[in-house]
Amino acid sequence: MWFFRKKTPNNSAASQVITPQTLVIRGRQFAPEAPYALPKDWKEDQRLDMQHFMFRKYMRGNFMAPITNPRTILDAACGTGRWGSEMARHFPNANVYGFDIRPPIDNNPAILGPNGVKPDNYTVLQGDITQGVQNNWENLFDYVHMRAMVLALPDKNWDAAVAALAAMTAQNGWVELVDYVGTPLPPDSVGFQKILSWTQVAFAARGFDFQAGEHIAQRLSKAGLQNIRYYRIDIPIGYSAGEDGGLMSANLEELFRSLKPVCVNNHIVSADEYDAALAQYHQDLVNAHGQSYPLYVAYGQKI
Repeated sequence: MWFFRKKTPNNSAASQVITPQTLVIRGRQFAPEAPYALPKDWKEDQRLDMQHFMFRKYMRGNFMAPITNPRTILDAACGTGRWGSEMARHFPNANVYGFDIRPPIDNNPAILGPNGVKPDNYTVLQGDITQGVQNNWENLFDYVHMRAMVLALPDKNWDAAVAALAAMTAQNGWVELVDYVGTPLPPDSVGFQKILSWTQVAFAARGFDFQAGEHIAQRLSKAGLQNIRYYRIDIPIGYSAGEDGGLMSANLEELFRSLKPVCVNNHIVSADEYDAALAQYHQDLVNAHGQSYPLYVAYGQKI
């Protein structure tokens, strides 16, 4: 749940501005002040939470860095706030902070968790990692986390953003990055390839690094971090793989569905052609066997 004014979905080809900060394109709400390619609305919140559960399952927890008793934790570009809320419960003696261009509200169900209560040690603020160190937080956090920025952080901003994360990390603290790549899966999926090509055209001006996950370890090294570890986690994909494969498949289908408004509104492809590619991709996922999608995790220490 973001700070949006409720509005009847707009299914026309034209864009509609609800507020100076919110742009509606074909019924989906976007934040024009952010480079984020995906919508900023309740549907995207649902996808992000589904993605969170998938990450947590395959990473076997919310983090992989060797932290044991952190006093301070930071979640950059915190999204729905669910990760930070869970970390605040996992480390009740730590002060956990999150920031986002559009921060979630405190009574967001993702923050309240199963008991309906926001952790007292969790705080969310407005912030933008492309603007460097936030809130004079230099050398403060024992553990800093950022994930799934492949369609949120332009390539030109990546090194500066990771340098800012490192600057906010305390001596001997850790920075952890988690991300994807734009790899067609299944490899022979024509539907995926079509949608990816349209997306690349739609967001060419933003200069996204569509292979961001493969580069996160190098980003940490450039920021001066040491003791870097880098992992590739293969997540099953395809509805024939049961619940595990279905989770990643549903995540990707919803992600591509969310990219449709911008691709169509920029006259890159017609709505019917995009829908046909989505249907084709869905069938590819139904037919996929023995496929996996790579998730990349890297962490490094500030010495």
